Amino acid sequence: MTGMSNKAQAGKGNGQVASQNSSPVTELQDFKNVTNKLIQDALNVWADLWAELEGRVEPDGVIQEANGKFEPSCGWNEYLEKMWVLKHYLDFTKRLSQQ
Repeated sequence: MTGMSNKAQAGKGNGQVASQNSSPVTELQDFKNVTNKLIQDALNVWADLWAELEGRVEPDGVIQEANGKFEPSCGWNEYLEKMWVLKHYLDFTKRLSQQ
């Protein structure tokens, strides 16, 4: 703690931002950065999910398979886990924007 101000120590190690010492402009920029990261992660997960469907979905939304059964190449466990992660990214982003 030598040589560090209380401002630098506030929230250190627990992931919290020392907002009591931040300007509104800094807080807004931090909010935008966090939101951007969450949305980018959500888009990356969505891209993974869509890649599994790409080329198998007709314009009317019907999944086309030779045997009539869709099976993701990554397996159902991983596919459903990605959907769950996407839900959490969206939930967190919604809660963050409502604060």
